[in-house]
Formats: sequence, C-alpha cells, structure tokens
Amino acid sequence: MPCLCNNRNPYNDDICGTFMITAGMSLTVYAINTSAPAIPPLPISGSVSVKASGGGNVDVTIRNSIGASIDTFTVPVGSTFTRTYGDIGFVALLNNSSSASGEYGLSLHY
Repeated sequence: MPCLCNNRNPYNDDICGTFMITAGMSLTVYAINTSAPAIPPLPISGSVSVKASGGGNVDVTIRNSIGASIDTFTVPVGSTFTRTYGDIGFVALLNNSSSASGEYGLSLHY
C-alpha cells in the first residue's frame, strides 16, 4: 500500500500588497500562528519579493517556523529583491531613517 503522504497535492498561497512605513516603524507582512497546530505541516517554503519605490531603503527580516532569524537584507530605493527560502515563518519590513513605500509579494508552498 503506498504512503498517503506521497499523494498529497501541493498548495500555494500568494500574499501581495503595498506598504508605507514611517521612520522607525516596522510592518509584519506574514507570521505563522505558532500556538495553533500546524496544518499543513511545517515547513512552508517559498519566495519573498520586496520593491522599494519611494522614500528610503527597506530592511527585510526573515525568520523560520521556530522563530530563528535566517536572513536580513536591505532593498535600496528603486530596486526589487527576491529571495527563496526552505522554511518561512515570519516576514517584516522596517525603515529606520525616513518613510518608505513600495510593494511586497510572498509565494508560499505547502
């Protein structure tokens, strides 16, 4: 009898939006609920894209499903950065110097 787990259909979520953050403020654009049972089972892999279109640079923080920091990067104004991860549990945007605006997109795979 074949394992039922091998017959699972993959699921995808696309989370997209625009942002405008003021100096010293952060915006959490994605966070898993760690107090609820994991349905579907973790980890959740996927890509994070951030476009900084106005104001200052945007700092991006990525944590995995257990809350450990796995990456931070800065997106300069006028640029778009995309990175792919094997375990995404939290994504936040921050600007320390001035207001910043732009777009974000997450493509998640369960």
